[in-house]
Amino acid sequence: MDEVGIYYVPVAVGDGTPMFQARNKVRLERIEAAPFANGAVFNRYRVLNGS
Repeated sequence: MDEVGIYYVPVAVGDGTPMFQARNKVRLERIEAAPFANGAVFNRYRVLNGS
């Protein structure tokens, strides 16, 4: 089973590179969320398909 872990950190920024390109759509199911006192959040996702 494939998984993806992403830390979200609340910062204000301008333009940037997308994490997932439109041509590489991935269906994810969140299986864990862990918030931190500084506002960051760790989310763990199960990959539902490989396309």
